[in-house]
Amino acid sequence: MKFSNDNPLLPGLPKPLPRRMVLIFTCTGVALMVMLSAIPVYNAVLLMQDANFTFWKGRFVPGLIFGLCVSVIISYAAVMMTLFERAPPDEQNYRIAGSRTLLSIAQLFVAILGLVLVIMSYALSMQADTAYVDLMYGCPGQTTKLPAGIDRDPWMQRLAKPWSLAGSAKTSEQAYRLFEYSEVLHTIRATPACANQTSVEHCPGYKRAPPYTTFLKAMESDFKCSGFCFKPLTTAQHDATSDRGAPPTLFTKSAHVATCEHILARDMQNFAGDMSVQAFYQGISLLAIAIAMAGTRLVGVRIGQACR
Repeated sequence: MKFSNDNPLLPGLPKPLPRRMVLIFTCTGVALMVMLSAIPVYNAVLLMQDANFTFWKGRFVPGLIFGLCVSVIISYAAVMMTLFERAPPDEQNYRIAGSRTLLSIAQLFVAILGLVLVIMSYALSMQADTAYVDLMYGCPGQTTKLPAGIDRDPWMQRLAKPWSLAGSAKTSEQAYRLFEYSEVLHTIRATPACANQTSVEHCPGYKRAPPYTTFLKAMESDFKCSGFCFKPLTTAQHDATSDRGAPPTLFTKSAHVATCEHILARDMQNFAGDMSVQAFYQGISLLAIAIAMAGTRLVGVRIGQACR
């Protein structure tokens, strides 16, 4: 290694790395971490903006995924800057700039990001699965038989327990409240004074009650369905339903033919559930990369020792 005598206080020791080199090393690593975090961060933002997911499960889990991924990136930048700034202007600076230390730091943060994604994918998967079961089999007075195998699986049996036993669950309580608002609005919609209106919002007796009325309106427009666990209360309502049991729409004059609960359940499974699977496999891949980096470094050290 070539030493410099330009520093009168530390003769014979190398000069500190230029600020430009420090920024290049740090920014390159941050760019790599941003690329690795881009997909889970984007998925978390989509979930926080999705009306179906946020109504049933809120924004806590996707917000936590977003925050943890951003925190990993910021922590990586802070560690790199601190390492370069506080290292003494001696040979240690050149070791930091060498491949070993940078590889170790990158390996550590890639492993942390992978572990975060694996853990959060489990939490997201649990939310998607419980919401799916509640929506598919949790309507008040549900008579649909559960799929084969659920009665033999204690875990699925707990998730798919009858509505009368699921009243304490948050999702089931929300579903029951949504069902009540849906039934009331459809009763108003069936009155002669409201039948010809373009929207139930213009009918006597309607009162806006977020988040339930706003979600009913959103699911009609987003999923092209009508009614939530709808049960006709009068002969007129029964005659007005479609062949698939969908009542007339509340907020438009469109003729949707399907009720919303099963559509909402499948959307939860196909949207949030698929994102959890994607996060899991990305996390496993990042952990495998970190292990491979550690193995490569160990092999390099052993080869170097053998050649001496």
